[in-house]
Amino acid sequence: DDVGVTLVARLAARLVGEANAHGVPVVILTIPAPIGLAGGDAEYAAVVAAFERLVARGTNQLIVSDAMLRDVAARGGEPYLAHDGHLAPAGHRVVAAALASAVLRYEEDEEGDRR
Repeated sequence: DDVGVTLVARLAARLVGEANAHGVPVVILTIPAPIGLAGGDAEYAAVVAAFERLVARGTNQLIVSDAMLRDVAARGGEPYLAHDGHLAPAGHRVVAAALASAVLRYEEDEEGDRR
């Protein structure tokens, strides 16, 4: 019932719908705030759940980066810039790898190789 979550979900649905109408699949990537990396952010969890419903059918994909960024932090890496909510180089690397994998899945789908 959170108005912010509802707005984000509706905007994402509109973006995905418009892209799909033109034959363009969408990859949605979620990145938790640094302070919420350990979990417990109910609003963020609601947004992720809304995105999961949005991509449940069709060729769109959702990448939830929480576990990847937690793994970086657990290995002693810095997924976020100090005193900032932006990704640090280690965070960018792990997110880029996940996005590359998602894009490759689309390319393979287009060629009919596998899904």
